[in-house]
Amino acid sequence: MEILFGDKYYDTDKWAPGKFQKETQKEIENIGIRGNIYDENIQQGADWPVVLAELFYDIDWGPFSKITLFGLIFLSGKKINENLEAWAHIWDKIKTLFNRIQPSRIDEKTAFIFGIDYLKSQYNIDRFLDSTIQICVYNTNPNYDKSILHRPDALYLMKIVTPEHIHILGVKSNKKIVIEKKIKKAWYAFIDEEREG
Repeated sequence: MEILFGDKYYDTDKWAPGKFQKETQKEIENIGIRGNIYDENIQQGADWPVVLAELFYDIDWGPFSKITLFGLIFLSGKKINENLEAWAHIWDKIKTLFNRIQPSRIDEKTAFIFGIDYLKSQYNIDRFLDSTIQICVYNTNPNYDKSILHRPDALYLMKIVTPEHIHILGVKSNKKIVIEKKIKKAWYAFIDEEREG
C-alpha cells in the first residue's frame, strides 16, 4: 500500500531536508502501523516534494490481488480473513492517519479499502463475493511503472460484488468518489431494466 503526503513545509522558511518525513514516520509509528517512509519528488512539470509511505508491507497482498490483462483482481482474503473485519481494521488505522495528515494521493489498495468502507457505511454490506479494480492513469507516457510516484493521478474503477448487488465505484487517487452505481443482481432486475430502457 502506497500513499503520498505533500511536504507541508515545502516553499516555506520552516522547510528542512527530512523534517516532514520524520514527522510522518512518527505519526505512523504512534498509530501502530509498520511502514517505510521516503522523501521523494514527483516533478510533474514542477517540483512536488512528497513523502512516500509504504504501509502494511508485512501483509501478503498476493492472496488478495493478482494482475491480469484487465486490471487488478482482489480475491477474498485467505491470510487475513474471509470477511470485512480485516479490511475494516486496516482502514481504521489509515483513517486515523488521514485525520492527522491529509494524503495527496492514494494507490489502488488504499482506494479499495476506502471503497469497501464507503459501501459498508452507505449500504451496510457485511461481505463481498468478488471484486476487481482497473487502474486508469492520467498520463500520456506509456512507460510509467507501477509505483504511485510515477502515476500519482489515476482513477481506480472498482467492481465489488455483494450477495444482492454489483457496486461500481470510481475513486480518484485524490480520494474522491466520482462514479457510483448500484445494480441489483436478481434475474428479474435484469428483465425490469430491459423493460425500462
